[in-house]
Amino acid sequence: MQCVKKSAAKLPLSVVAPVYNVGPYLSRCLESILGQTQLVREIICVDDGSTDRSGEILDQYAERYPQLTVLHKENGGLVSARIAGLKLVTSPYVACIDSDDFVEPDMFATLMDIALREDADIVTSGFYRDYETYRMEDPESAPAGVYRSERIEWLLSHIIFLDRFYQSSVVLSLCGKVFRTEVLRRFQNDVNPRIVFGEDYVVVIPAMLHANCICVSGKLLYHYCLRNDSIVGTKRIDDAERIALYFRTLRRKFLEAEERIPNILRQYCFIWTCVMMIRDAEAVILQDGDYLYPFGLVPQWADIILYGAGKVGKEIKVYLDHHGYRVVAWADKSPNRPGVIARENIQSITYDIVLISIIKANIADEAVEDLKQLGVPQEKIRRIDAKLIREAAERELAGSVIKKPNVRMGNDGRQFL
Repeated sequence: MQCVKKSAAKLPLSVVAPVYNVGPYLSRCLESILGQTQLVREIICVDDGSTDRSGEILDQYAERYPQLTVLHKENGGLVSARIAGLKLVTSPYVACIDSDDFVEPDMFATLMDIALREDADIVTSGFYRDYETYRMEDPESAPAGVYRSERIEWLLSHIIFLDRFYQSSVVLSLCGKVFRTEVLRRFQNDVNPRIVFGEDYVVVIPAMLHANCICVSGKLLYHYCLRNDSIVGTKRIDDAERIALYFRTLRRKFLEAEERIPNILRQYCFIWTCVMMIRDAEAVILQDGDYLYPFGLVPQWADIILYGAGKVGKEIKVYLDHHGYRVVAWADKSPNRPGVIARENIQSITYDIVLISIIKANIADEAVEDLKQLGVPQEKIRRIDAKLIREAAERELAGSVIKKPNVRMGNDGRQFL
């Protein structure tokens, strides 16, 4: 498919796309970049040692589109691929896209119009989360506008809202944004390539903390595609070590900003809880009688329906089963995991509590409303309670001490902070 050029002038923007074994989705991604209402100056695709047809597909596109450059390299992971791609960037602004995702046709024209008008360091947009059977919106929580001086101080003090778990002022993904190239290079090149999750946070958050101007577009322009065949979230034997590296890096960045942002370490505690709920919920969840942190009152004798079968849901299901809780059903809006039922079937089950295993506050809000429409009483619904996490963070930080739990990856018992 040949793209239709709707504007002769090219945007002063480079797009970097790391590629690894995404053959079935790669053309969709590339076509969404090439089909923009205003063309970008260059597209840099980094083939990170793909073993499927991804490299061949890239070479075919490069023959047809002179603005597309392909770099083939040995497999080194997402961070190494982004760093390699950034070395080739020649434009004053740059955007990143994951090669199994795609973007709205006007994404780059919209964000670059703001970037050039405001001389911005970062311009952000919200997401669509595209599941195989449905789509959800993940908008930015901060009001659309330009953030400088006092306004940027407010934005940075609300990177994570301490009364809404887990909700950020802007989407913290590297994708869905345009950056001044020198800004992104500075913070991306500082990331250890061995970090394999949270790799966006350790770039985006430091970049925000040092930016002079951040613009929030208020638009949803990026499509984050979640697939059943994705291996993201699979545990590895060296996960504990990699988690340690991630948190050491992130904590260092937060400590550097502590004087400027008074509540910055509390925000770090929220991010710690979020990441560990995804990677190893056992390191976070605590039992005390009928109390289950961070959900509140969840008696062990109760018949529980677990709602949510994503990565967090899987972690919590393992925890509940291991600790003797009575899970009578596991439900989800998209019941693709074995043993998971459709949410509509909740109505035919006897239960005491529906436990929502969703960390993002806005998505959990939707789940609560969805359950209520299905006839689940409000008093039977439990979700992650931001107040409990905030209180725990206050206690941990009272003596300038940050929580140091054991990570039970592979039962190695190593501490990682």
